[in-house]
Amino acid sequence: MADAYTPQVSRRLERGSPTTRHLGEARAARTIERSMVEDGPMNGNNRSDIAAGMRVRVVRKEDQRSGALTEGVVRDLLTKSPHHPHGIKVRLEGGIVGRVKEISGA
Repeated sequence: MADAYTPQVSRRLERGSPTTRHLGEARAARTIERSMVEDGPMNGNNRSDIAAGMRVRVVRKEDQRSGALTEGVVRDLLTKSPHHPHGIKVRLEGGIVGRVKEISGA
């Protein structure tokens, strides 16, 4: 049974086959979904939503288990990527470093 299955798998994954075209479409759909998430509401996961001087609530590394939030004003953005699933890492004016969980405003 395994021998009969192996050629079918290799044939199915050849370049340009219907299955690989379908996989390409699925990847494109995931990219679109990801961009929709990135352009969604301001939740601290998108670097473009955060700027120096904004009031935010962050979770510090030592508070991750408890989920305790610390409020402050952003001094520096430390995450370089445009999106981070756990929140953009920032340094607050008091020197506290944490990941943004909520954006309070300017």
